[in-house]
Amino acid sequence: MEILKNAGDLSGRQNVRVYCKPIKVLSDIGSIMRALFAIPGLLLLLIAASADELPVIKDSEAVQHVGKNVEVRGLVVSVTVCPLGTACISFGREYPDQTFAGFIAVGSKMETDRRIAMLQGKIIGITGIIELYQGKPEIEVTSTDQIKGLDSQRAQ
Repeated sequence: MEILKNAGDLSGRQNVRVYCKPIKVLSDIGSIMRALFAIPGLLLLLIAASADELPVIKDSEAVQHVGKNVEVRGLVVSVTVCPLGTACISFGREYPDQTFAGFIAVGSKMETDRRIAMLQGKIIGITGIIELYQGKPEIEVTSTDQIKGLDSQRAQ
């Protein structure tokens, strides 16, 4: 406590207030608490950043991951376009015996992308949710962002 100087004669006064300086320890606790809250916040950011990465599976394993959001990676055996305009990127074996397929619907903005036809012989990945069509696993490709390695070189 700080002693009041030059307070004069205080006799007869009953309500005298004495002010003291704030305790330094409380300000230190505040900075410690901020640091303790900052650490878990940074950890949550790191977890969220790594959560954006999808699990990568082989095309031959796609049938075991139906309904899951993954990246299916493998060798493109063929790219076929039916007369109606639907495109099928076949992995593993030729259509209709493919182990996995990337499906591009008619009217998609991807159907005019010339790079799709150049995928044969390349190892690429396709991201999305795996669905079954006629007993075969496939992912509908609606954006070039879903094809990893679209501009890569042919497999050796």
